[in-house]
Amino acid sequence: MSQARGPNYSIEEDKTLCRAWLSTSGDGGTGTSQSGCEFYGRVKVTFDEELRQTGKWVAERNIKSLGSRFSTISHDVSKFVACHAKVTALEPSGCTPTDIEHQAVELYESVKKNGKFRFLQCWSILKDSPKWGAWRMRRDGKSTPQKPTHKRTERLDDSDTTATATSDQLQSPVSTESSSRRPVGQKRSKLEETNSTLYARQVQAAERMARNGEARNRVARVQVDLNIFSLAPNSNDPEAMEYVRLQRKLILAHVRSEAAALEAGAVSRTRLHATPTVR
Repeated sequence: MSQARGPNYSIEEDKTLCRAWLSTSGDGGTGTSQSGCEFYGRVKVTFDEELRQTGKWVAERNIKSLGSRFSTISHDVSKFVACHAKVTALEPSGCTPTDIEHQAVELYESVKKNGKFRFLQCWSILKDSPKWGAWRMRRDGKSTPQKPTHKRTERLDDSDTTATATSDQLQSPVSTESSSRRPVGQKRSKLEETNSTLYARQVQAAERMARNGEARNRVARVQVDLNIFSLAPNSNDPEAMEYVRLQRKLILAHVRSEAAALEAGAVSRTRLHATPTVR
């Protein structure tokens, strides 16, 4: 029997859901006895109220749909957090925060099964929240993988659904704090091995992007230097002439220094590989 689906979630709905989740999880009235359904019931109240106030309400979203949607958002954003951390750790020179975000998106999408990253604005909302960070780490640290039958519900597309959400998707932040962890088994071991291989591939991709960024910076610098040498300042402006002359001296000193270093390296390699003379 086919399951009824509503319209796709809009970007505004996704952002509002993230804000509602953070607001509800930070509510001092959220007790440890509160179930997942009760928690997402409170999320729904905040979610509906904000959308109606801003005039961006799309359709009625039930509690199970909101839990499932937030699970999907959190799953993808968690992967992006790891990609962003890897790119940041490489400390690419000359990169702005926006450049790092773009490189992290490229790294995320370089893994075929990830597909296109759709939740950059949700990441901006969630990334600095200690509550979400702790909840994400507890979820990611669970030893038992999702069963195949649950995958369909967790990896929903942008549509609403009346399908039953999994217990993980409807867990409140406080309910996950008290959950016990199971011993590491064979499946977990294989999963860690797969993650290790995936991590190595992602690091290699990030390193390539960093090298490409440095190469682009070098080309831009050379172009600026060439422009300075092509300048013809007005002879009636002695300050402009002096500025250009000094800039050219600095550029030549830098180029000569790099050339000397390259020559020294070439000589060292020649000596290293030279065949000893037999006496």
